[in-house]
Amino acid sequence: MNPKVVQQVNREIDPLFIEHLSRALKKLKPPWDMNPTGRPAHSAKVVTFCCVMKVATCRTYDEIESYVDLISEKIMKLFHVNRVPGHSVIHRGMDKLRMIFIRKLIRLIIHYYRRKGMSIAVDSSGFSTSNSSKWFDVRIQKENSRTEYLKLHVAVDIDTGIIHHFTITSGEKHDSPEFKRLMKDLPQVAEVMADKAYPSRENCQIVDDKNGEPFLHFRENAIPAAKGKPAWKMSYYWYRDNEEEWMAIYHQREIVEAVFSSMKQRWKDFITSKRGWLRWRELALKVLVYNLKQMLYCRRAEKLGVDLWIQVE
Repeated sequence: MNPKVVQQVNREIDPLFIEHLSRALKKLKPPWDMNPTGRPAHSAKVVTFCCVMKVATCRTYDEIESYVDLISEKIMKLFHVNRVPGHSVIHRGMDKLRMIFIRKLIRLIIHYYRRKGMSIAVDSSGFSTSNSSKWFDVRIQKENSRTEYLKLHVAVDIDTGIIHHFTITSGEKHDSPEFKRLMKDLPQVAEVMADKAYPSRENCQIVDDKNGEPFLHFRENAIPAAKGKPAWKMSYYWYRDNEEEWMAIYHQREIVEAVFSSMKQRWKDFITSKRGWLRWRELALKVLVYNLKQMLYCRRAEKLGVDLWIQVE
């Protein structure tokens, strides 16, 4: 990524996050209804704002309370409220926050960069949790344990590095069945690249039905039989007869590795939440804050009139 763009955005990342996140939240309906009885409740949008900023700044609930107090005047001015929530209210807000609202917020933030004809890279990566599994291995007569993890599946626009759709599964789930869900809500596409975890006749045909060209890396035992999915046969023969050209396009998918690397370096490769769906929401919020950061990079590159990506010698 262009260092000039990255450096300018990173120097003012917190104010930019606050400005664009608050602007997006104010355009949506509140994520939950206010309780009409009892003490006056905190604004649902303000609590959601604090939940997102907790993930964006990698803070604990106690730490985000201190951070929110520090910028309380700005928050009250942006949302027209007279107080800010404490750590317990923010924790309860994370429990109330629903995935459907997080997806709406993400879609609003990246709306300008969602277009027909995107080249898409599909992949998945694991994020560890605090849970672990234990079992007794009869063969070696020894107890084993391993850390459990959630798997994040993404569809990334290779031109902007923005995640346009994502799904979350347990770590044991296979990648290939998620391809259909990742492609479902995307508009017409150009090329779609994915590694050997994703090739199937159905997945190739899904790409072709969106006017795209599938570059799903074939396994060694693949055969050209279409079995009612002509896109598979066409892609197979292109790969066999023009492997060098086919692979040159396929290797554009490496951008998705940079996406996961960016997420894990800035927002960690583990999930701090302890309970059930809270872990899924935290991972979805990592996608949200990554997309917000990437959108800021894209806008700054456009403003400066420079390329977002540069060739490394």
